[in-house]
Amino acid sequence: MMTKRDPKGLVTNEYLESAIQHVVDTMGEWFEKLMGGQKNIEMRLVKVEKKLTKVEGNVLEVKRQVTDLKYDTPTQKEFRELKAKVDRFHPSN
Repeated sequence: MMTKRDPKGLVTNEYLESAIQHVVDTMGEWFEKLMGGQKNIEMRLVKVEKKLTKVEGNVLEVKRQVTDLKYDTPTQKEFRELKAKVDRFHPSN
């Protein structure tokens, strides 16, 4: 802890040592807070990366399903032609 001194008094070695120690202690506290915050940010980034990987996987699965639907789903014209054939042999009335 830094001691108070007379502003008009002489600067002593004791006062300088006290002032330097105070600055070092304060910087150490700031550094610890900074490192704690950095670790928190890093942990959150890891979580975000895991979620992003999962979302990317889901997007690829949806794209695959859409592609499958495009190839497996008949066009409106194909459906009407098939329906006409079915109705001819199996009328609904």
